[in-house]
Amino acid sequence: MSDETLKTVALGAGEPGRGVPDDVLPTGTVVGAFRITASVAAGGGGRVYAAEHRVLSRRAAVKVLHRHLAVDGEMVERFVREAKAVNRIGHPNIVDIYALGALDDGRPYYVMELIDGTDLATVLRRRGRLSPHEALAILTPLCDALHAAHQAGIVHRDLKASNVLVGNRDGREVIKLHDFGIAKLVDLPSGEAPLTAIGRRLGTPYAMAPEQIRGEAVDHRVDVYAMGVLMFQMLTATYPFAADDPTELEAMHLTQPPPRPSERAPVPPALESVIMKALAKRAADRFADIPQLLAAYNAALADEGGTSAWLGV
Repeated sequence: MSDETLKTVALGAGEPGRGVPDDVLPTGTVVGAFRITASVAAGGGGRVYAAEHRVLSRRAAVKVLHRHLAVDGEMVERFVREAKAVNRIGHPNIVDIYALGALDDGRPYYVMELIDGTDLATVLRRRGRLSPHEALAILTPLCDALHAAHQAGIVHRDLKASNVLVGNRDGREVIKLHDFGIAKLVDLPSGEAPLTAIGRRLGTPYAMAPEQIRGEAVDHRVDVYAMGVLMFQMLTATYPFAADDPTELEAMHLTQPPPRPSERAPVPPALESVIMKALAKRAADRFADIPQLLAAYNAALADEGGTSAWLGV
C-alpha cells in the first residue's frame, strides 16, 4: 500500500446508505478460524482488518484482496505468491503470514501477525527527520530483512516508509518489513512462471530506480536504490525528488542528479556519500548489496564519532 493511498477506515455495519464500500467485512465476520474485530487500513491492493482467533483469542491481521481485483487472475496469483514469498524468507523482521484462504465470494485472504504500532511514514510525518543514530536503529533490522529476502531470491521492489512497521513488543521497539505484493521472484520455484514481462513497470514513483521506471529487468539493486531514498527521507524528512505529476517525477529519477541531503538538513558528509552512492542512476555504481550499504553507513557514523552533538545524540 502506498503512502498516498494508505488511510484509516471506520468500520460500519455494511448496510446501504452508511457510506461503507460493499466489499468491507462487518465486525464479527468469520474468516477461517478468525473473527473480524475492526477495519484497520485500505490500499490499492486490499483491505486489512484486525481479527481474533475464535477459540484461542490470538490477535492477528487479515488482508483481503479487493473485490474488483479478485476477478483478475494475475492479481489473485500475485496475492497468493506474496504469502508464499514471505514464508519462503521466514525472517523475524518480516511480517509473518500464518494462513491463506478464500472467502465464500471467492476473494482471497491471508492471516498475518498484527503489529501494535504504526508505519515509518506516519512516524516521519509526526516527528520530522531522525538523527543518524535513530535511523540506524531502523535500518539495521530492515537491512537484515531485505538481505534475507535477496538471499532467498526475492526482490521487494516497493521498499518505502509506509511498508516499514514500527511496533512495540514487551517494551522493545520492533521493526517489520511488509507488503511483498509486487515482489520479484528471481529464482522461481519449479513449475511457476513469471507474472510480469519486461516493459511493465511496478512500484511507487518516488522510490523507483531508473531501470525499474524503464521497465527493464531488475535485481536486488533496485532495493538498494529504494533504501537510498528511504535514508534520504529519514535524515531530511523529504524525498530526493517530488512532483505532483508521476511522469515528471519519473523523469527526475531518470535524468536529474539527486540533491545532496545536506542541502535539506545537517547530514554529515560521510553519510551523505553513502546516500548518494545508493542513489546512483546506474545499478553498477550503487552498493553491490544491502550488507555493503549498511556497513558503509556504520563506517560513516564511526568517521563522524567526534560530532555527536551535530548528529543529535
